[in-house]
Amino acid sequence: MTEAMDRTGCRRVRRLGQDGTTLAELVITLAVFGVIIMVIVVLWQQSQQAYFRGATAAELQQNARAALEQITREVRQAGYDPCRYRADCTSAFDPVVAGVFPIQTFTASSLWVRTDRNANGDVTPGVGNPDENVCFRLAGDLILRKTSGVDCTSGGEELARNITGLTFTYLKANGTAATVRSDIKLVRVTISAQEMFMGAPVTVGLRSDVRLRDQ
Repeated sequence: MTEAMDRTGCRRVRRLGQDGTTLAELVITLAVFGVIIMVIVVLWQQSQQAYFRGATAAELQQNARAALEQITREVRQAGYDPCRYRADCTSAFDPVVAGVFPIQTFTASSLWVRTDRNANGDVTPGVGNPDENVCFRLAGDLILRKTSGVDCTSGGEELARNITGLTFTYLKANGTAATVRSDIKLVRVTISAQEMFMGAPVTVGLRSDVRLRDQ
């Protein structure tokens, strides 16, 4: 509290803080407050975008991983032949049945494998041998799995989507490229997937090496 003289010479008391806030001070305060709010909003938007981008990548990776795990599991079973070790049935594969191999057809983008799951000595595609002939191939942005028919070029059910690449690499026991069916000891499966998020691509890539049974 301070004292001051008025025009009549009398003393008057003036309390501190009663002068009020000037317009300039108010404008500056509002400007600072606005900048703080803008910073908070920008940080919140960035954190939200990072979260949803991460969620998109996680979902994309989970989708591709599920497809990769199924492919590797069924490729690993190629050539499963319980009749090879049993006296009550006969092997379904070459050389007993000419032309029937664990890997029936193989290209860089598709693979058709066979396995005698029900141990009946027969892997002919049909109702009696479900899921014993399995084909995987890339069609557009889809991985398709087919268990019927006698080819690996058409048809099939969707296994995964948003796929940009499905590649099969065939290797010999020494790790070099195999071009002959009998030389294939290991199959390398590579999957890439991509999805757009706010105009930018989110991409994941997975790979698995599968050693064939009894190879």
